[in-house]
Amino acid sequence: MLLISLTVPIATAFFIVNMAWQEKDSFHSGFAVKSCLSIGLGLGLSSWLFFTCLVLFGLVTKYFIWFDLILFTVSLILFLYKKKNTFHSNLKPEFASPHREYFYYFLYVSFIVLSLIAIISFVLRVINDPHGSWDAWNIYNLGARFIYRGSAKWATGFSNPYSWSLPDHPLLITGGVARIWSYVGIETLMAPVVQAFLFTSATVLLIVFSLSRLQNKYQGLIAGMVLLGTPFFIYNGSSLVADVPVSFYILATVVLYCLIDERPDEKPRLIFICGAMAGFAAWTKDEGLLLIISIFFARFILITLRKGPGVFLKEAAIFSAGLTPVLHCISCIYPVYGAIR
Repeated sequence: MLLISLTVPIATAFFIVNMAWQEKDSFHSGFAVKSCLSIGLGLGLSSWLFFTCLVLFGLVTKYFIWFDLILFTVSLILFLYKKKNTFHSNLKPEFASPHREYFYYFLYVSFIVLSLIAIISFVLRVINDPHGSWDAWNIYNLGARFIYRGSAKWATGFSNPYSWSLPDHPLLITGGVARIWSYVGIETLMAPVVQAFLFTSATVLLIVFSLSRLQNKYQGLIAGMVLLGTPFFIYNGSSLVADVPVSFYILATVVLYCLIDERPDEKPRLIFICGAMAGFAAWTKDEGLLLIISIFFARFILITLRKGPGVFLKEAAIFSAGLTPVLHCISCIYPVYGAIR
């Protein structure tokens, strides 16, 4: 059930990303980047859907799986229909000089070695401190237990009985853990650990594959090695806190906008996904709200100077449509906290 709870939303997100990404390309076009984006989109979407159902129905039950399966089925049908009617290959082969291949193999082997070291470090850190750092067990996992155990009165767990508990954090991490527990039926420590590992891995792989696509494979591997060689990054990922997940969504937003500027014919669909990623950053930590403001300000300057205000307004409307559902959930949190205090 732990595997199903993660596989279903990620697969759903993969179908959604493929429908939004370059309908003239083949299924295999940008497969690695799509897969990395799907991990974050799937975990964010499932957390948002879990909280929405929690607010509407007020109970945490294992029957939540049916909501995920319905969304999975709908996205699969739409994906197969769109793939059958629109996808064809227009990929261009990538050529490299033979004398540069040795350097690539060196970078590739080095990246694999660093990846293994990072995985071992992650595992040892989790074994040494399975509940994570202070914020993990005191905010996110504690909030997940309030939701999972609280039944219809789950919101009272966020009444801030202790000044150090900081219950007003967004609920992507908290809701994601409680959702997995609702699948499994027990409060397994593997839920926050696996979720943190997915976000950490997806962040590294996204920066590698996106740079490999936008620039070249050498820069992608070097960027991944720099990130893996940063002990603070692995430490934060294994601490089960929200810093690495929010960094993933910030990175995903930037990567998507780079792809949007590279292939403007797919602009509307990718801008919508980009808005969702920025929204999930705000659903992870309050700092994500600053990302949304920064994105609007940066794109306003860039698009207005290049193409005029009308193009910016159209892009901003699509971007807002992608983040509106998440922002609505965020706006629901603070009235709940205020009412129960």
